[in-house]
Amino acid sequence: MDLSSPPYSTTAGYANDGQASISGRGGSERMNVSRPTTEHSYCLTSRKGVAWMTLKVVSHARSSSQLPSFFQGDDVAGVVELKLEDEESIKAVSVAITGQLTTSATDVFTFLELSEELWSPSMGLPAAPAGESNSAKPNGRLRGSCSWRFSLALPVTVDMKWRSGSSEPCSLPPSFSERMARVHIQYQLVASVRRGLFHVDAKVGTVFAYTPIICPEAPSLLRQISYLENTSLLGPEEDPEGWTTLMPVMIRGTIFHARELDVTCTLSLAKPLCYTRGSVIPCLMDLQTDDLQALHVLADSRAPVVRLLRQVSMGSSAASGMSGKAPTGVAFQPAIQDTKLAVWWPTSRSGRGNVKRLEGEILLNPALKPSCRMGEFELSYFVGIYPLKAVAFTSQDASDHLLQSVPVTIATAHPPGPRARIESPPDYDDFSSIGQASQFFIP
Repeated sequence: MDLSSPPYSTTAGYANDGQASISGRGGSERMNVSRPTTEHSYCLTSRKGVAWMTLKVVSHARSSSQLPSFFQGDDVAGVVELKLEDEESIKAVSVAITGQLTTSATDVFTFLELSEELWSPSMGLPAAPAGESNSAKPNGRLRGSCSWRFSLALPVTVDMKWRSGSSEPCSLPPSFSERMARVHIQYQLVASVRRGLFHVDAKVGTVFAYTPIICPEAPSLLRQISYLENTSLLGPEEDPEGWTTLMPVMIRGTIFHARELDVTCTLSLAKPLCYTRGSVIPCLMDLQTDDLQALHVLADSRAPVVRLLRQVSMGSSAASGMSGKAPTGVAFQPAIQDTKLAVWWPTSRSGRGNVKRLEGEILLNPALKPSCRMGEFELSYFVGIYPLKAVAFTSQDASDHLLQSVPVTIATAHPPGPRARIESPPDYDDFSSIGQASQFFIP
């Protein structure tokens, strides 16, 4: 099933009815967040086991054993060091960053290329680390210790170039690499030493993680007050600006194996429809039926089935239209995955007459990959409604039949104002916690 995806802007932002923005270098919405830094070191060693070429880079990763991690607005900065015991002919020293989208072992599209030449013989004697020395000759022969600092600014957007000659700006996408995934987005930092004739050039580098800053707009004023005062959230009747109420869904089935039953389910989601990973999606579910006995059974907190779904899609012509290697084989089929089930509980405003209301939330794992789109590659999320599940109720539809869905955006930064209150206990068995993704998130 190919779900319709949420609208996105093609510039520096992810838009869902204007409810999410992306801040960037030079923009008024750039977020100045102080985060701890970690130094990572990668080296090449000689036959004697001595490190003669070292790349050092500082990132926001939690430890040096993890991949370097950068956020939108960061500079990738570090130092390249050489320790040459013997005199060697060096033609150039440089660093480069590449970003690539891979759809198979051979189909690779490079969407980002940054480079900086750190040294060439025409630049004269390179700097040496403190307390060390070096020597250089006009022909580029170096000896001793040399070091070069570098800083490469990651852009907020890149131009996607198509084989037709046209191009469009796209937000720099987040890193994406998971087991069994057919699409991967990877960033690399590589330091290179170009050596003289009859000598092999040397390279040392690392893959690094990149995360864009996607920030929802602030929730309604009444919801912010509820968070500040630790009171129950007001419903759509009292806070119409705070909720998006979907069209009612009719669920038909049999109750007590004796009589047919029609139940109307109405789902409301907190506005804006953009939610920060590590927080929650607040939900309300209204159940309506004239069979009051059945209503009592179906108003159980375990009956509604509402899930967060993730879809990874790649248009069949996407990679072939990009300026890169053309893909071969079958077209990419969208993959829809169930990532999280909503948790429900009775609300103090339980309903009236033939209507019962449940309050709930979908807990978002901090490691969820944010929503993104680049060309025809899209990582999108939806909230879906499925048939009710109750001991005495049998639905006419299969339990895995999707009755209704609404697109939502998963963000990486918290909106202004008080944080959303989390009511349900955390757990660690949802799909989003699988793989290396847990290493990369904004606290």
